[in-house]
Amino acid sequence: MIDNSKPEVLVVDDSLTIRMEIARLLEHHGFMVDLVENGRKCMEYLAQKKPDIILLDNIMPELNGIETCRMIKSDNRLKIIPVIFLTSENEIEAKVAGLAAGAEDYLTKPFEEAELMARIQSQLRTSNLLLQLKKEIKERKYTQKALLHNKKNLESLYHLSRMINDPVDKIKNYVLEEGVRMTGSKIGYICFMNKKETILTLYAWSKTAMKECKILEKPTQFMVKDTGLWGEAIRKRKAVITNNYNASNLLKKGTPKGHVRIVRHANIPLIDNGKIVLVAGVGNKKEKYIQSDIENLTLLMDGMWKILQRQKAEKKLKLAKEKAESASHAKSDFLANMSHEIRTPMNAIIGLSYLTLLTKLSGKQEEYLNKIQGSAQSLLGIINDILDFSKIEAGKLILESVDFDLGNVFDKLTDLLMFKTNKKELEFLFDIKPGTPFSLKGDPLRLSQVLVNLANNAVKFTKTGEIIVSVEQIKEDESGITLQFSVKDTGIGLTGDQKDNLFTAFSQADTSTTRKFGGTGLGLSICKRLVEMMKGEIWVKSRPGIGSTFFFTSVFSPGGGMGKKTYKLPGGLKGMRILIVDNSIASQKILKSHLESYQVEVITADSGEQAIEKIELLEPARSFDLILMDWKMPGIDGIQASEIIRHHLGLKKVPKIILVTAYGLEHVIEQVKKANFDGFLLKPINPSVLLNSILQALDLQSDVQTDVDVIKNFETGLVDSIAGARILLVEDNEINQQLAVELLEYAGFNVVIAQNGQLLNKCREGTILKIGLPSSFLSDLAIAVFGSCFQYDL
Repeated sequence: MIDNSKPEVLVVDDSLTIRMEIARLLEHHGFMVDLVENGRKCMEYLAQKKPDIILLDNIMPELNGIETCRMIKSDNRLKIIPVIFLTSENEIEAKVAGLAAGAEDYLTKPFEEAELMARIQSQLRTSNLLLQLKKEIKERKYTQKALLHNKKNLESLYHLSRMINDPVDKIKNYVLEEGVRMTGSKIGYICFMNKKETILTLYAWSKTAMKECKILEKPTQFMVKDTGLWGEAIRKRKAVITNNYNASNLLKKGTPKGHVRIVRHANIPLIDNGKIVLVAGVGNKKEKYIQSDIENLTLLMDGMWKILQRQKAEKKLKLAKEKAESASHAKSDFLANMSHEIRTPMNAIIGLSYLTLLTKLSGKQEEYLNKIQGSAQSLLGIINDILDFSKIEAGKLILESVDFDLGNVFDKLTDLLMFKTNKKELEFLFDIKPGTPFSLKGDPLRLSQVLVNLANNAVKFTKTGEIIVSVEQIKEDESGITLQFSVKDTGIGLTGDQKDNLFTAFSQADTSTTRKFGGTGLGLSICKRLVEMMKGEIWVKSRPGIGSTFFFTSVFSPGGGMGKKTYKLPGGLKGMRILIVDNSIASQKILKSHLESYQVEVITADSGEQAIEKIELLEPARSFDLILMDWKMPGIDGIQASEIIRHHLGLKKVPKIILVTAYGLEHVIEQVKKANFDGFLLKPINPSVLLNSILQALDLQSDVQTDVDVIKNFETGLVDSIAGARILLVEDNEINQQLAVELLEYAGFNVVIAQNGQLLNKCREGTILKIGLPSSFLSDLAIAVFGSCFQYDL
């Protein structure tokens, strides 16, 4: 072989003189030299050693140079050794023949020392380059093979990671066969360990092993203490490689008759939380097992075990979830089905106390009954929250899709909250943005429920200031009309921690909330569920001590025309000057926004004093046509300010004055009548009501009409027109029968009672009332008469 420090040269020549001369020259230049006298000796030498280069004489006895060269080049072991022919000066045919036999170069005798060294150095460089190239090619092939092998291994691991939902046996079989392939083995197996690490249970042998196995009775369990070399990994608790299984070893126990013959073997224990959970082994690889085989096998088994554990955990979780859901559904179904049973006695308490209040009572009795009414309504609110939540949880709450008018929703909100806001002397305002559609299709009852819940909370947590309910359209596309609502208050506000759990069922802002303000902690959770059912979302912005604003969006379809507003403003309204007097900046902004849409000039004042000052400074030609005067303000109130403007400023043109108040109390109304105002508006103000009041005060003919107005006008005299009509009441509860009959008879109707199956007979007798009214009217009428707590079928 080549020694780069001292290259070895074999000189083959039958002339001793030439051999010695060449040896002297080469050794002088640092070469190691061996000498033989003919071709036969050369081949004997090459059978033992491989020099770096051969100098071969052409003409020799027994075996000449041409024949010797052919023999060298035909031997795969020797053909890479460069051969330089030594030939006479005029032997041209010999030179050609030597090159044809495979020689790399030739020297003509006699030769110069410099030429000899140059030829040898040139061939050695070429030979070294060829050897290096061959080595690199071999290494590249090995690297490519390793990369391809690693790629397949990675693909196997990736495929395994995606088998999370596959059957357990499919996963185990895949891992077993891939373990055999990845390690280049012929056989493989997987055994699972018991918790005490004393018994191994064989899952399976690989397919290749099963082909060779001839054991008739194949055991599946083995005691660890009885295992031989293949169990050493358990005792050592680490991987064990046995590359010469046939060598004598004290641990070797032998194999049963018919067992696959073992040549090499490697196995690994897989440890999870300090316990061996399985042992995997492979055997009979062509080459020796190395560390990468152990690593690949470990990766496979670890991946399999994690998937199996995850499947096991998911199965347990699924069972636990199903059990919890079953219990939850049972609870929710129970609560949902209890609705009728719970509300029936509530009907009696609220309804009969209401009827009793209509009778002649002492002051003490009336006080007691009013407290019963208030407590019953509070209890009913709690019951409604619990039952609504249970219906949502049980999936039994279904949204309606009916035409409705958004203005009606706000009117009902006013009716429900006005008493509470008046009692706490809070400003209650609506901010209905221009362009908001009123004719919609959806579930007005659930929309009202969300608004009422949020507004009730705003009132509950606000001592002073204002409550503003706003709405605007933010989008309209193929999915429908998206409206954004907001309820803003100036109450106690919320901290960041309180906001995090705000919409979670049974949670409240703090543990003292129930004691301070009452409530179930379900209201906002119900709002969130309802908003999501209406394809929207709900969120809050709040600052402690400053207030909160709850926002939510909902998606509706365009309505069928009900409540659609058509404005035709009179020409006389355009350009008029209107003064808004209100100490609430929010109220000023809302009124100004509505008024400016009517193309009028709007001026604002924060108090009665400021209003008087602004009127006094005006030139007569620039006087106001109308004043919207708030009643309750610091300093002089709206009634006093109006009196001064009308009678003590000496105005040539006294403006019309409409009194605006958030407190619809009887004594205020009496003062309005006495002061002879040109109009009276109760906050929160509906835009169409505002416009009608202005036109009426200014003696302008109103061309403003809404479908809602037509409906309301129709309904106004409707009860009177059907007074004395016969109504069929279908109710099986005696208390509810008594209550409904007395309420209906109080309203002037004649009532016939039917219980369950009696309905058909009553209908045949013609007892049921037949009038050409929409069923929705009857429902609204029933709500107005009975109250929201009753169960009815009209």
